[in-house]
Amino acid sequence: MKRGILLFLAFLLLVPKAALAQDYELENIINIALEKLDIPEYYTEFASRIQQDNQGRLYELSWRGETEDKTKGGYASAILDIQGRIMYYSNFEYGEFEGDYKLSSLDLNGAVSIAKQSMAKILPEFSASLRSFSSENYTLRNSQSYNISFYRCENSVPLYNNYVLASVDANTHKLTELSVVWDDVERFPTPSGIISPQRAQQLFLNNIGISLGYYNDMDGNPVLMYGVDNSGDLYINAYTGEVVRGLSDTGLGIYEADNPSLKYESDTYTLRDDMQGLTPYDMLESDVKDKIGMPAKFELSSLTVSDGQSGTTYYNASYLSEDGESVNVQVDAITGQITAYYNNTPTEGYIANEQSAVKKAERFVEKAAPLLFEQCERKPSVIYSANSYNIFFTRLVDGIKYKNNGLLVIINGFTGEITAYRSMWTQKDFPIPYPFISQNEGINIIFENVPFQLQYVPTYKGSTPGGVSYKEVSLVYAFLRQMPLYVNAETGKLCNVFAQQYKPVKTKFLDVEGHIYEQKINTLLQCGVLDEGEFFLPEEPLLQADYFKWMHRAVNVNSQVGIDQIYNQLYNNGVVTQEEREDEKTITLEEAVMYLIRFLGYGEVAQLPDTYQTGFLDEHDISPELIGYAAIAKGFGIVKGDVFLPKRTLTRAAGANIVYNLLTSGSKGNSNSANGGEQ
Repeated sequence: MKRGILLFLAFLLLVPKAALAQDYELENIINIALEKLDIPEYYTEFASRIQQDNQGRLYELSWRGETEDKTKGGYASAILDIQGRIMYYSNFEYGEFEGDYKLSSLDLNGAVSIAKQSMAKILPEFSASLRSFSSENYTLRNSQSYNISFYRCENSVPLYNNYVLASVDANTHKLTELSVVWDDVERFPTPSGIISPQRAQQLFLNNIGISLGYYNDMDGNPVLMYGVDNSGDLYINAYTGEVVRGLSDTGLGIYEADNPSLKYESDTYTLRDDMQGLTPYDMLESDVKDKIGMPAKFELSSLTVSDGQSGTTYYNASYLSEDGESVNVQVDAITGQITAYYNNTPTEGYIANEQSAVKKAERFVEKAAPLLFEQCERKPSVIYSANSYNIFFTRLVDGIKYKNNGLLVIINGFTGEITAYRSMWTQKDFPIPYPFISQNEGINIIFENVPFQLQYVPTYKGSTPGGVSYKEVSLVYAFLRQMPLYVNAETGKLCNVFAQQYKPVKTKFLDVEGHIYEQKINTLLQCGVLDEGEFFLPEEPLLQADYFKWMHRAVNVNSQVGIDQIYNQLYNNGVVTQEEREDEKTITLEEAVMYLIRFLGYGEVAQLPDTYQTGFLDEHDISPELIGYAAIAKGFGIVKGDVFLPKRTLTRAAGANIVYNLLTSGSKGNSNSANGGEQ
């Protein structure tokens, strides 16, 4: 493999001298990658590409190939920076590595160890500073991968903005992917001489706190919630106690997350006949041009109509100039108010400051949407990101901020020109503006559930002459970024920004501790066979419907189908008849084994007469027609021991034990029966 790469590099020496320096860099990068990565010898096809981002030059390398007998093959790729540090790596191998529904012999702890060992070789520059998030150990199926997050830690203080994401295949036990997000930081402030956590918490309460507001749920309906102001981007300086504003990781901050597009509403049509009640666009056009200050060189190039939420209708007008510049504007076809605006016209001008940008934004929205601006808070939220000021005037409803609604103006930080505008305004029924819990109760719920800890947060310092971006970091007290910071004002439940209740992943039941099948039951919970809940009720009788649901989920990874669909699949595959369906019926051990062997596709084989001996001491108690089922189950390791007790009513714990044994036995199932016919 390396000989092939060197021949490729020898060919590069024939190119003009102007490219020699870059080719030498590439040769060096390739050699570094080959030393760090285990690239199979049969990956004989190679390609490379050089790109530039705000961190500097990046080298993309890729390999692919297969063995001569085509039993093995795959492809690998890597991205390295100019310093030879691997920022991304993936390796997909096919052939004999196909997974199945069985439980992996590798658990999370083992996967973390594999990832750490791999990172020590692949990411030696970063690995010493990486820590994995602690969580309950669990086991996945062979067909899945462990996705592990590592965060950067310096001076025993986390910097969550820097991290590595690793994937370890649960079947092959190999690292399959690494993704690195890392900043070059010149100095980390030492955590000495800082204020106490208690003092920081009090300063947070006094100077940041939480506020009541409306937030959209997943269906776009407003929900009354308490939320940490500025979505957790305000922190307490660990030395001075002052409020620190962190960097926004996305171009439009919280508003981009709540309203992910500045594009027009969907369902666009050409101008149509049913225009009753709409003001013709030619009567609005002059006013629209005046409001946005459109130069005379622009001519209308296209006009369409779109239907938005709540029956709103919009004109979507596109304007072009002879030199190819464009302006797009969206107008409410009834009120004439401008709802969206985009301008890609290149201009040169001054470097805008925040104060002048805010004043310009105010003047614009006063003209573009005066009726909506009257309903907004006058002091806007301002985020500077991607060389632009994102200025958001929040809508007020009965004096309460509607966090997802308002007027957004984007101003170029260099030219001071407005490059985009969007009215985010929905007509919905609002809940009664009376919180059932107080603001103090809300903040206590957040502090009780979300760690408030010492952290590093980044602030940009600038760029070096070589184009590599460096950052400064501040030492602050802040909430754990991976946790939600909102409380439903009616229910008092911790929620994410979309009003979904936060529910930690359940990895164990409270009532199985010390039980003989504790580990097996909790493993079935972790891999999605059992329903989440506080309690399992291990000694309660197992009902038919629950047993069939567990069987189905055992071999259909991540299946979400309902019980009726499960029964229909069992009917079709001859596992159970419609007459035998009794959801609430308890089942005996021999019945459970019969259903499972049918489910695996061995029902006909199990009925061969005078064929089987089980070896159980109480074989004479097994129904004669079920002897074959019991024998096959024992052969597969699904039931074990010397005594069968066929007539005993199965408990939930004993049923879980059977399903667990299925997931660790040698049986693969037969045909479509074992997957319930699910495609």
